[in-house]
Amino acid sequence: MKNNNKESISVNDVSFVVESIRTHKKPNSKVRGLIKKGRMLLKEGDEGAANLFGILYSDGILFKRNLSKSAELLLVGEKTNNHKMIYNAARTFMKMSINKKPGTKEKNDLFNKAIEYATRAANDGYFPAIMYIIDIHANRDSYDPNLDFNKLMSDCYNFNDPEKMKNAIMERESRREDKSNGLIIKKWYEKAIALGEKEAMVHLAKMYFYDEIEDTPNNSNFKKLLFGAIEEKLPGAYLLLGRLYSSDRNRIVDHDEALAFKWTLMAAEAGDEEAMMDVSSMYEYGIGVEKSAEKHRYWIDKLGELWDLFDLQKSTDSI
Repeated sequence: MKNNNKESISVNDVSFVVESIRTHKKPNSKVRGLIKKGRMLLKEGDEGAANLFGILYSDGILFKRNLSKSAELLLVGEKTNNHKMIYNAARTFMKMSINKKPGTKEKNDLFNKAIEYATRAANDGYFPAIMYIIDIHANRDSYDPNLDFNKLMSDCYNFNDPEKMKNAIMERESRREDKSNGLIIKKWYEKAIALGEKEAMVHLAKMYFYDEIEDTPNNSNFKKLLFGAIEEKLPGAYLLLGRLYSSDRNRIVDHDEALAFKWTLMAAEAGDEEAMMDVSSMYEYGIGVEKSAEKHRYWIDKLGELWDLFDLQKSTDSI
């Protein structure tokens, strides 16, 4: 809610404080001013101030990390159905769950709360929440409240106990073969597409391409998504078509290395990282194009520059 006497802490204020501290470590005078203002408004129940301090406590920025306090503050956003705050509360509950021992009731309860709040924001069309739910299901081994994933992976390589190793490997493989999660992810990608998120078309097409979900016998779902994404000029779709031409085991296009190179190069020139790696290899080994050590090196260097830029941007990203 907005305080009647003082201007509320805005979303831009929150972003400025978080990005500034993550970039420069020490708060400047403007940040200190906003923190002071936020403290006063927080006492009066200001929603923007609750959002700011909820994030700071969740990430341990300026203050010692306090996830319980963070959740309490972020849930102030429930009163006005503030999707961003509800989503951030979900992430805080997930952090709390991750810190608990696998299989405990407390861990399960916190995990379920994280799903509940993320789903609430996602159902209302808040795109970051949709992508967060997709991430949880795509990487369920990392989030599963009943699974100690580090122990499972350790047991997979426990050569001193062959029986334990065998059971762990079977558990890991059964999880990989279980496609029920794929159907959940598919539903959320379809919602993202319906909301106008074009990149979701590429992500869902990849799920069909890598057989993570079943398609019709003539691959109609995959083709609709792929060629729709190409019409939208999405680099990820160019790369996917390039990989189709590289394969001699698909029923959609004929194997053609020259066309594989053409589409992969288009994706690389549009900034797709995977495509840059593929193009560099194509130049190195002469796949669909003449070998060129110089152009192979060019794309390796180009990719390195992109990663450096990504690291710089990542350091200043706010929640």
